[in-house]
Amino acid sequence: MSIRFICDSTCDYTEQQAKELGITLVPLKVLFGEKEYFDGVDIKPEAFYDMLADSEELPTTSQPSPEAFLQYFREAKEAGDDVICIDDVDLKTAVRASSSYPVVLNPTSYKNYR
Repeated sequence: MSIRFICDSTCDYTEQQAKELGITLVPLKVLFGEKEYFDGVDIKPEAFYDMLADSEELPTTSQPSPEAFLQYFREAKEAGDDVICIDDVDLKTAVRASSSYPVVLNPTSYKNYR
């Protein structure tokens, strides 16, 4: 048994840093107009800033879905690992609601979630 760290992508670790530290990053959605990107997956910081400079509208963000977090919680549970989930609670609590979804579904499996 080990501990898995799951964070949303607002933690600002690079993919390389997260990999080296064993942190799972759950990407936020970045919306430029009607176009949707996943932070760190479909759009990297350099491309984001280039698009920001060229865009007439400011982008918006959206929290990861509860299912996105659930996928990683299930993987940890199946491996017998505990999870420490660090999210951006200041993001109008939407990320917090999504990241706590696995606990709501099965509270006995994640009894130490805080």
